[in-house]
Amino acid sequence: MTTESPLVGRRTVVKAIGGVLAVGASAGLGTAGSGPDELAQQLGGVREATRAYRDVDTVRERGYEPLLGYFPGMGFHFTNRDPPFGTDRNDPPLLVYFTKGSYTPLPGAMHNPDRDDDLVLGGVEYLVPGDREATPPDVFDDEASPRALQVSEAAGWHFEADLGVTGLHAWVHRGNPAGIFHPTNPTID
Repeated sequence: MTTESPLVGRRTVVKAIGGVLAVGASAGLGTAGSGPDELAQQLGGVREATRAYRDVDTVRERGYEPLLGYFPGMGFHFTNRDPPFGTDRNDPPLLVYFTKGSYTPLPGAMHNPDRDDDLVLGGVEYLVPGDREATPPDVFDDEASPRALQVSEAAGWHFEADLGVTGLHAWVHRGNPAGIFHPTNPTID
């Protein structure tokens, strides 16, 4: 039986805390005293404002329905608006759901309501009418963020020619290795 000295135990804890702080700082999370990251706060606000929509029953109760069919790399888009436009950061017009389990719809397939339990909220989308020549609104304060974004908000706005709209995804409920504002998420089939 060996007994670890209290000093070694404390050292181990201090090293572990230091490692967590270093990883957090390198990930753009910041540490106490490094100043607020307005973008992180805004994304957290969107995540909190849409948390209730992780429950598809709540989504249905609030009048949301699928809009169009399944988009690979995105999922199903739900809205309760006609037209589905809006750029209010904490009240996005579209909720984006990916599928889990054996639910693998074909591209363009409409959502089967019997499979609501197989949907997972991945992100939100802001939508404005217009083409790629239009200047989309600035929804997030990413320009001043200390984060090194893979895709800025301005670059994330994408024109959907078939629909005549420009949209911005924010993957606030599902991590996106391509970037939080990237139009598609490679972790979604």
